[in-house]
Amino acid sequence: MDTVRLHQYGIPYAVATLGTATTPEHLKRVFRLVSEVVFAFDGDRAGRAAAWRALQQALPEAREGREMRFLFLPDGHDPDTLVGEEGREAFEERLASAIPLSEYLVRELTEQTDLSHADGRARFAAAARPLLAKVAPGVYRELLLGRIADVIGLAPQRLDELWNAGAKPAPEPEPEIRRARVAVSAGRGSLVRQAITRLLWYPAIASQVEAPEREALDRLHEPGVELLRDLIDNLRAYPAQLPAQVIERWADRPEGESLRKLLQKEEVITDPAAASGELRAALAKLARLADTQRLEQLQEKSRAGPLDAAEKLEFQRLMQRPRDGAASH
Repeated sequence: MDTVRLHQYGIPYAVATLGTATTPEHLKRVFRLVSEVVFAFDGDRAGRAAAWRALQQALPEAREGREMRFLFLPDGHDPDTLVGEEGREAFEERLASAIPLSEYLVRELTEQTDLSHADGRARFAAAARPLLAKVAPGVYRELLLGRIADVIGLAPQRLDELWNAGAKPAPEPEPEIRRARVAVSAGRGSLVRQAITRLLWYPAIASQVEAPEREALDRLHEPGVELLRDLIDNLRAYPAQLPAQVIERWADRPEGESLRKLLQKEEVITDPAAASGELRAALAKLARLADTQRLEQLQEKSRAGPLDAAEKLEFQRLMQRPRDGAASH
């Protein structure tokens, strides 16, 4: 609605993310068309939280030749109500005065610290360091480094030396969904990761997962399977069509960063039907893996003592099922 109203008032360059959070894919696409982007957010707490998430998504795309700025609307207004009340010229004046990304970053970090003493400035530097690390090397990164250094009262070169001296920060732990110890297919990652990736890129295919396939995941013990179960359950209960909708739902959850990283990798499957086929195939293999794990549990238990009648029947049933050799160890 915001975009439609802005177009009606003579602002045809307005675009929207269809009610979802800003993602790296949005920014990659928009920068193929323009070199300047102004983010418009509500001025309330939720709007500012969304703006800060957008800034973190935008940093890897920040570089010379591009400009990103942030506009916060007056309380109680969305773009459509504001342009209706003020008109096109006044709205465009607001756009022209929007805050540059670098200044928005500094402003937000400054509000979280007390720069009047060394402890506060050190805290500011600690908060700014991982954000600067997201920016690709180049002129823009050097300028942003200089702006941060100016705030804490150090020369840019000295700040860079201190950040790079001694032990470097430990690399981010590999997302748990990438450490699954299940069988891999053609080097394309674990079965759990494959299934999550298919659902992330094509969330609508979750509706095609059948009950036995979903139930098998409850018996599986593999890293990342809890996220896979949650994705399937959520997307079946609340269908989605776009990856960005999935990212927004998980934005404030620990797994959100892992999903964003998966989305940054190019998807080699472009056909939803093929994606559905791969998802179903991965779930079938995971179901067989769950059977293998349960069989190993029963075998281990039988070494310590006799199985009860139900366990013996389960053991016999599992022994009769075909297995593809996938194992968890």
